[in-house]
Amino acid sequence: MRILLLSIITLLGCTSNIKEQPFFPNTQSNDTLVFNWDKIPDQKWLGYNFWCNTILDWEIKDNKVIAHPFISRNRTAHITSHSIEDSIGYLKIQVDIQIFSKTDSKAEFGFLVGAGGSDLDSKTNNFIYNTLSPRHAHKVIISKEGYAELRDYSNDTLIQQMAINSSSLKHFNDTTGATIGIEYKNDSLARLFIKSENQLQQSDFFKFQKKIPTGNIALFYNSKSSFRANASFDNFKVNGDVFSTHFTTSMVDPILASFYTNTSDSLFVCAQLMPFKLSDSDSVILILADSINNCFLKFTGKYDSTSYQLNFRIPLPTNAERFTYSIRYSGNQSKFIHPKSGTIRKSPIHNEAKIMALNCNGFTFFHSGGIDYKNLLYPYRQIKKGYKIQQPDVLTFLGDQIYESRPEVAIRKHPFCINDYLYKWSIWCYSFRELMLNQPTIIMTDDHDVYQGNIWGNGGMEAKKSPLTKIPKYYTANNYDTWQQDNGGYFMGVDFVNMVTRSQTSHLPYPNNPVLKNGMINYYTSYQYGNLDFLILEDRKFKSAPSQNNFQVYNGFAIKDSITYDKYHNDSFKLLGKEQLQFLGKWINQPTQKNESKIILTQSAYVSLTSIPIDYNPLKDRPAKKDSTPQKVSPDMDTNGWPKVGRDRALNTIGDHPVIFISGDQHIGAVIEVFDSSQNSIPFYSVPAIANTWPRIWWPENEANSPLGLFTDAFGNQLNVKAVSNPNPQAPYPNNINYKSPGFGIIQFNKEGNKADLHAYPLYFDALSPENEFKGWPQTVYLKN
Repeated sequence: MRILLLSIITLLGCTSNIKEQPFFPNTQSNDTLVFNWDKIPDQKWLGYNFWCNTILDWEIKDNKVIAHPFISRNRTAHITSHSIEDSIGYLKIQVDIQIFSKTDSKAEFGFLVGAGGSDLDSKTNNFIYNTLSPRHAHKVIISKEGYAELRDYSNDTLIQQMAINSSSLKHFNDTTGATIGIEYKNDSLARLFIKSENQLQQSDFFKFQKKIPTGNIALFYNSKSSFRANASFDNFKVNGDVFSTHFTTSMVDPILASFYTNTSDSLFVCAQLMPFKLSDSDSVILILADSINNCFLKFTGKYDSTSYQLNFRIPLPTNAERFTYSIRYSGNQSKFIHPKSGTIRKSPIHNEAKIMALNCNGFTFFHSGGIDYKNLLYPYRQIKKGYKIQQPDVLTFLGDQIYESRPEVAIRKHPFCINDYLYKWSIWCYSFRELMLNQPTIIMTDDHDVYQGNIWGNGGMEAKKSPLTKIPKYYTANNYDTWQQDNGGYFMGVDFVNMVTRSQTSHLPYPNNPVLKNGMINYYTSYQYGNLDFLILEDRKFKSAPSQNNFQVYNGFAIKDSITYDKYHNDSFKLLGKEQLQFLGKWINQPTQKNESKIILTQSAYVSLTSIPIDYNPLKDRPAKKDSTPQKVSPDMDTNGWPKVGRDRALNTIGDHPVIFISGDQHIGAVIEVFDSSQNSIPFYSVPAIANTWPRIWWPENEANSPLGLFTDAFGNQLNVKAVSNPNPQAPYPNNINYKSPGFGIIQFNKEGNKADLHAYPLYFDALSPENEFKGWPQTVYLKN
């Protein structure tokens, strides 16, 4: 133990020095970065500390970076550890490029200088690719037509052009390649240069109107020659005195993020890696520090090559209440050690335990493959601000971590769908990784996570397939997936769904019923953390399909508006599966410990909490909005208000036991009471979305002209609405996002566990106080004894 202790103490003691002087391969001096890929195997990630847009469009092959466009758009690979912070000084950047044959004659290959801007978050700058930079930026490129160019990447205008001599141009297009670079002096002098073998061709120093751009440095290419290798990059060098380091926030190294849950005696940790496969020379270890026993414990995890994750399931010492942990990588992917470190507590730090609840990460800032900088929320500073103030004991993400259409269109074809998902999942991990280090994090999947707009899982079955000529005509070729959804099941296949499920939930306690007959995995389980007793309920997998009704449906809606609520009922319809329902009953009937709070986490509320215009037509597919048009309750079968029979079975199983439901999915925040068939009331908190694209509203016509009070939804479910965060046309800038009322929830339990204060904050809050919450919050609910 002493030898192990000393070796780990030495390792930890080096961390602060490494942060000041990061080691990169072939580093020539303190102000020089040199990247080559001589020791990195063939893979999708570029290694070291690069963020690639997208994973599908870059790769390493034969120790070089390959531009391999999946679709024809601008693509970038950003250095995440350094950026240009000063516009006055010296800077020299160069890279070796070889352009392959049959590449688009108008293709461009080179790098970006100052992408984004030093005034923007360094994470934000890493997403400069298809859209132009919002700030002053330079693009330095070699075109296949034979020019070296310096262009303004904020408006794509030419600043300087240099014709490449025939000898150098030949090298760019043969097996040897050549070097393109730029050298800046002071603030507004620069020159382009080309190197091939022993030849140097360079322009005179010229003046440009603006100073050296500040922001990111990134490899860049643009080509319409998709689905094949276009060019290679190597020996990417940056030298100067105008760039700085920023490791703690934006640095991307082999371990992208980590998250965990822990019980009184066990720890379940997931380390999400960048997309590379562990080799014999790679090592990822988890170090657990126990201050009570004055020892360090070291663990290795189980590697999942489909989602590039390491999972650790380890026992915790019994007599310590607090631990620190660190997850560390060593190997050829990166020589810079930047561990993911945090704190583990055996029970909540607060006497009155707090939960922070989030859901529906709509990526609303992405637009046409880039970022809409006029409506910038990423990387969710307000959520991080709220987290820092509240310091929750448990963090919950209730589904839709990603939306399949952002920042690129969904790619559903195997095997490309895997890297498409991992790119979008990586953005989520990159967004919230700082929040997940110091408390248990519960993650649930939902429909968009598995590339569906809606899911009626029908027992985990595979979605139906049929020729277009065999399905109803109102489903056009563009609506084939909608037809599949309405008929139940998953159209992405078991392997893909399992990969998504494992990537988001492998750190949860073991599921109650791990695998279905067709090989699809479950994750519904229970989780005890201190005096918080969670039931994590995946409530879409076994749900009946809308097509089982005796009337025509489209996207979970009846096409005819004359369907009364009794027509939606059938005793065979399910919400929860048989074993799932039994598990709910077993959990709810366990004796409640002193001061314990029982919490059910579910994907959607057990009512249809939305209203639509009276003339709503589902075939027009428009979001609900409040205007002069009268509203009616919405018969949306995507909500868990349907099927009522299955929903009632679940609520009747709970009966009068003290419990609170916390759910997501519906985009609007709401506190409601729902009722079982014996009129037992059960509190539900439907949490506002992080960044929703589809606004929903609850304002059905009633005598009081108020969205609050007692209602009956379109399926005959009774509900009592206590608070709702409807869309707000007067919301502050950026209004086109904030009017949809995005935000987050805080749930605080009292010491006795029989009362919960529910808070809902919009993303534009100034401080976490009642006057800054959505109107109608906070709300207090009492859990019956």
